[in-house]
Amino acid sequence: MPTSIIKLSILLISIFFISSCQEDYNERYLIKENSIELEDAITTTLVPGKPYGIIKRKIGATASVTLQVNMFGVQHNQDQSFSFRVVENESTAIIGKDYLLPNGNTFIIPKNSNKGVIQIDGVPSGVGKSLLVLEIIGNEQIKVAQNYKLIAIECQY
Repeated sequence: MPTSIIKLSILLISIFFISSCQEDYNERYLIKENSIELEDAITTTLVPGKPYGIIKRKIGATASVTLQVNMFGVQHNQDQSFSFRVVENESTAIIGKDYLLPNGNTFIIPKNSNKGVIQIDGVPSGVGKSLLVLEIIGNEQIKVAQNYKLIAIECQY
């Protein structure tokens, strides 16, 4: 009888210690800091020696390019406004001659969403071939994922 009580006590103590060490997996994988990144920057191979890749879609006389921007973290209950810039020292494309930005250099991630878009249109009278390199910029609340902030697009007429 005493052996049974000892065995039962050891079993109960073991169960208590094993069950109390469980990690909360929901907390472990919860992304707490928001960041944005270009979808195409994730899926495009980098150009050797450059921090960006060139996407396969091209801007042309009748061809536009839409870039998707993803936000990770907690969705906001109000629209989030961001901007982007043309990386002048890497780009050969000229606005108005090779491409147009119908929404300017800003884009919105709507409230309760995690995706936004950047629209780049071709110019009907465009000629030649050039390269446009863009960089997204965060805002006061949401930072940019440094490895996925640049992308290049060819303008081909």
